[in-house]
Amino acid sequence: MAATVFWTWLWGPVGLLLATPLTVCVVVVGRYIPRLGFLNLMLGSEPPLPAGTRLYQRLLSHEFREAVQLAREHRDEHGQTALYEDVIIPALRLAERDRQDGVSTPASVRSVIESVEQLIAESENEKTNAPLERSPSVCIASARDGIDRVAAQMLARLLQESEFSAVALEHSNPAAETLEAIESAHCKTVLISALEPPAASHAESLCRRLRQRFPQMKILVGLWGADGDVAKAAGRLKAAGADGIVTTLHGAVQRVREHAPSGMEEPSRAAA
Repeated sequence: MAATVFWTWLWGPVGLLLATPLTVCVVVVGRYIPRLGFLNLMLGSEPPLPAGTRLYQRLLSHEFREAVQLAREHRDEHGQTALYEDVIIPALRLAERDRQDGVSTPASVRSVIESVEQLIAESENEKTNAPLERSPSVCIASARDGIDRVAAQMLARLLQESEFSAVALEHSNPAAETLEAIESAHCKTVLISALEPPAASHAESLCRRLRQRFPQMKILVGLWGADGDVAKAAGRLKAAGADGIVTTLHGAVQRVREHAPSGMEEPSRAAA
């Protein structure tokens, strides 16, 4: 109705006749031209923005309090894992996509990453469970710095909630420092955190070096937020030495549990 009023005001009776086809054309243009996507949002019949997109918008506009409130409400309603899977990782994917398309500056992406890290830290401070005081059994190495490292921190927290002793390694370049950190930590399993698709090649390179250095170690690769068929990337990673590929944080926790040796299982299961 608003579009009809607009075109009628602009062109009179001719605008009234052309209002519907013109509006449909504008919606189609907004749907298939990313920079005009707001037209599809304004005039289309799409559902409200998902929580991950809303979080990303608030972080871009530096509305950190609103972002924390959105994250807290989603966590209280759906749980911590859903917050990571359905809100934070999609927001990080949007940041990565905008960086690749040249829409966001590197400084803007760094600001989003720092805000997400602060948001995760605030969420962690609300918990009362103390961290496990023992050598880590799972080391989580990020394929790259930044977004992959944030995903590694989230996975480490979920593993700790499942009573695994896990640590997210600080990203280092060259990768030799990561290998030294893993060896020093005496980890039984290593999981490489990579935001799919751009980090898959970095994960493949790190996986190959890990397999050469630690032939007997269990190596998993997490391709977070992967769309569609990941068989091609999974094939390359397994050829590089990966024992398994996961695409969700929940799936990663389950796979770590499956690969856990008897001495590595969480205390509650060992006691049972």
